Amino acid sequence: MNEAQFIEDEKLSGELFSDLVTLSENKKFEISKEPIANRHVDNVIDTLLTYKLENNLIRQYKAKSEIFIYEADFQSSNFTFSRGIKVALTKNELETILKTKVLSDTIQIGNLEQTSVFTLLINKNKVKRIFYEGYVD
Repeated sequence: MNEAQFIEDEKLSGELFSDLVTLSENKKFEISKEPIANRHVDNVIDTLLTYKLENNLIRQYKAKSEIFIYEADFQSSNFTFSRGIKVALTKNELETILKTKVLSDTIQIGNLEQTSVFTLLINKNKVKRIFYEGYVD
């Protein structure tokens, strides 16, 4: 069961992303900032923001006019996402939520273009990690 099982679900992917936006506003997260050169405009400095709390993090790219979440990694069960998705969820519970059979230990939930993908890693029949990768140009 090494190959990832991709589940195209635009609605669920959007709900999970909305959860990340809400979580990034949680005051319990410790925030660090790192300047980075803008790849498209010379002499413009943007900011990488990292939000950490225990074994959980969210990373954002902050340009002059917008903020983009480009990565998140959750390894503790302190946070529950839409539809009850969380670390420590059993494989059977996940199948019920997704309304599909889980055929791999790596489940990817995303949009058709796969520009926004949530990866759930399963070990010993439980979700051990939820990882998000988003596209930022």
